[in-house]
Amino acid sequence: MGIECVESEREALLEFKRGIRVDRCGLLDSWGVNPYCCHWHGIQCHDHSGQVIALRLPTPESYYDNHNDGSCLEGTLGVSLLGSKHLKYLDLSYNRFRGHIPKFIGSLSKLEHLDLSNIGSTGIVPHEIGNLSRLISLELNCDFSSSNMRVESLRWLSQLRLLRVVDLSGIDLSVATSSWLSIVKNLPFLHILRLNNCNLSVKLSSSLSYINSSTILDIVSLSGNNLNDTSIFEWLSHLGGVATNLVKLAVSNNQQLFGTNFQQTGHAINFLDSLCSLQFLDLYYTGLNYDFSDIIQSLSNCSHKSLVSLNLMGNQVWGSITDNLGNLSNLRELIVDSNHLNGTISLAALRGFPMLEMLSLQSNSIKGVLTGAHLSNLPKLSTLRLDDNTELVVNISGNWVPPFQLDELSLTSC
Repeated sequence: MGIECVESEREALLEFKRGIRVDRCGLLDSWGVNPYCCHWHGIQCHDHSGQVIALRLPTPESYYDNHNDGSCLEGTLGVSLLGSKHLKYLDLSYNRFRGHIPKFIGSLSKLEHLDLSNIGSTGIVPHEIGNLSRLISLELNCDFSSSNMRVESLRWLSQLRLLRVVDLSGIDLSVATSSWLSIVKNLPFLHILRLNNCNLSVKLSSSLSYINSSTILDIVSLSGNNLNDTSIFEWLSHLGGVATNLVKLAVSNNQQLFGTNFQQTGHAINFLDSLCSLQFLDLYYTGLNYDFSDIIQSLSNCSHKSLVSLNLMGNQVWGSITDNLGNLSNLRELIVDSNHLNGTISLAALRGFPMLEMLSLQSNSIKGVLTGAHLSNLPKLSTLRLDDNTELVVNISGNWVPPFQLDELSLTSC
């Protein structure tokens, strides 16, 4: 015999089910068949009271990725959800609930985790979400290419002082350009910040104070915005614990981030010097204009044992792949496609990357001869892309036995 759920909550859940028009994955097949709603799929109850504390019905990633329709559930978000007034966890991500995110979500006062990512909503994000004072994670990210979700203000976010995770990617936050930096700075427990494709720019006010800023960010993802100078790095450098805690920094597809100001670029490179826990760095399509070996050397100063992935695609990075690249001993991905690398690959250049799995240097102007000796110290290499380096000669003996097994080899126009 299962935990006896609260009868009123059972009826509220069945009312929610009646609002679902399509269930392609059978997520709700068990609902109503078993009288004990605590054993229905996606439901978790309190061990003693039987109160429903979690509703988890996301479309599984495997289904979302492999089916054209994309979502398991389609329907409406009705007020019946308020019948589960003890909910701490609500995850309906990657389903389809047309219309606005309902304002009544702000009345689920016990919520600690809210994930309504990619549910097909439109319109204004309700400021009533700011009433959820216990919220620890807030995920409302959506497909920016098809969504018109926006905020009228972001002040409500500052009321959620317990937040550790914020993902508002794809939501138009342009009206918050002058305030988002100060709001984020004052979320003392925030660890993960994802604001990709939000029409954001950076305006550092002279009145912006960093005193008592205890925000400790592990992941910062601000790709696809309108960041047009390197002041974002100055802002980050003032936050507590960034040097030792930041694991991922993604600011790609901000094509004017570095612009043509060499001094700005130097300031940002100096900031990267201090990131001792950095694992993933995405700077592709940012206008970065710097010597490649200097970038690698800078990253080697502090993150030489931590960095796993470096993506510099689509910039104006120049120079040679020379011996003084430092020793990024755990680097697995090095992507420098579509830049201005214009020197040779020295024989010893790749010895500092024993864990490298992907080496992608497409569409540069690399010269000289690449032989098996260059690749002999890359035992884990699985992807090698050297396309469109028309002055690069690849000269590898047919008798050479590589220390790796490639899944992808791309040598067009070498």
